[in-house]
Amino acid sequence: MLIARRLGSGGIVALIVALTVFALLHLSPGDPATVLAGDQASAADIARIRANLGLDRPLPEQFVTWLGGVLHGDFGASLFSGQPVLALILERMEPTLSLMVFTTLIAVIVAIPAGILAAWRPGSLLERGIGAISIIGFSVPVFVVGYCVAYVFALKLRLLPVQGYAPLEDGFGPWLASIALPSIALSTSYIALIARTTRAAMIEALQQDYIRTARSKGCSDMKILFVHALRNCALPVSTVIGMGIALLIGGAVATESVFAIPGLGRLLIDAILRGDYPLIQGIVLFFSFVYVGINLVLDLAYGLFDPRVRL
Repeated sequence: MLIARRLGSGGIVALIVALTVFALLHLSPGDPATVLAGDQASAADIARIRANLGLDRPLPEQFVTWLGGVLHGDFGASLFSGQPVLALILERMEPTLSLMVFTTLIAVIVAIPAGILAAWRPGSLLERGIGAISIIGFSVPVFVVGYCVAYVFALKLRLLPVQGYAPLEDGFGPWLASIALPSIALSTSYIALIARTTRAAMIEALQQDYIRTARSKGCSDMKILFVHALRNCALPVSTVIGMGIALLIGGAVATESVFAIPGLGRLLIDAILRGDYPLIQGIVLFFSFVYVGINLVLDLAYGLFDPRVRL
């Protein structure tokens, strides 16, 4: 029953997202038929293109037709390249997926220990330093961090390439070098979010009775922190890690533009500049479905593994 309710709510959210994406693009200023026809086209030419694209039909009918195609894996075709939108998304998925996965690894490896150390000595210089770094990570835009790390590590130290992407098929070393700087830039705000959440959850956990019992039994600080307290902080921290995917999705657009990575974010920027409505719809909907799917998995994890929610 719990799984059915979560799946039903996830489906409703996905439908609302699809309707919102469709409405925002079709009700915004601009006409893709005019863009395709060019400046010298006549009204008859524009009308013919609108008819061929189905833009002359009522919006509800267009939405039902488009949604039916999406449910069958057909996101339409790009107005400019003529290729299927889904094929273009799959073609650009590897760079974006690599960037998001490696960024998540960096953020988790750095942020969770930082949050634990901050909670271990509340009010200390270490805790204040981690808090200050977290505030800076939240405050500085991703593209500014990107330009800074590119200037230092690529232009000055010449340790890593400044732009471009090497696929995994070219070797692990070139692949890792090509996504290192973008991942570091994209991980700053993500690290700040996870570190602050870990700190708050750990401080609350360290005040519980079972922690005092563990101390009275002579358990070491490391065992108390990483075995007893961290285990009970796993669900809220993992939830924030999953929800932080929204930060990665938004930041990937700017990061891929700064480092010239041919991923979905760069594809979205190009589609917006050209007014390629089907491609914009497909990419935004794909990102939205990924985010909804991650939240659905987290909801199910809460229901299956947390007895308080299950009851």
